[in-house]
Amino acid sequence: MKKLAITACAAVLGAGVAFASSLSVPWFVDNAPAANKVPGVAAGVTGMVTLKNNTPDTLTLQIAYYAQDGTALGPAAPGNTFTVVGNSSLAFRPGANDPDTATGGQEGTQGVAVPDRPTTDGKKNGALTVQWVGDPTDVQGVVTYFQTTIDSNRGGYTTLSYAHQLPEGF
Repeated sequence: MKKLAITACAAVLGAGVAFASSLSVPWFVDNAPAANKVPGVAAGVTGMVTLKNNTPDTLTLQIAYYAQDGTALGPAAPGNTFTVVGNSSLAFRPGANDPDTATGGQEGTQGVAVPDRPTTDGKKNGALTVQWVGDPTDVQGVVTYFQTTIDSNRGGYTTLSYAHQLPEGF
């Protein structure tokens, strides 16, 4: 019996354990048109989420969107996954498909692959959570906004930008 206990302990200590980690954007707005450039050429808020893979390996992540009342919006699996190549970053707009192949587009190849917020409620705002298998420090992020308003007094547009680092999740 003693040998069995020692063998069981060794198996538990020797086995690798993978944990799910996450980070969240508690609130985002992304209602500007696609290809709006920076500074913007049309009124609205361009919301960008940038994620950095701090590992040398390609990571597969899952995304979930939520309405302001906490209602889960999806997307449903398997349409909720995307990858980030090792040691690279991607930037995506949660509310718009905005490839950088169009003049003024903001999402590169990896960013375009991130599923957008479902618009079943007609809105382009909410919260999101990104999850992956690994350490909480494997992915870090920032959310950036470019808010463009029409300035009728000066005959043009004004863009205000600001960003917040996303704290690591659990």
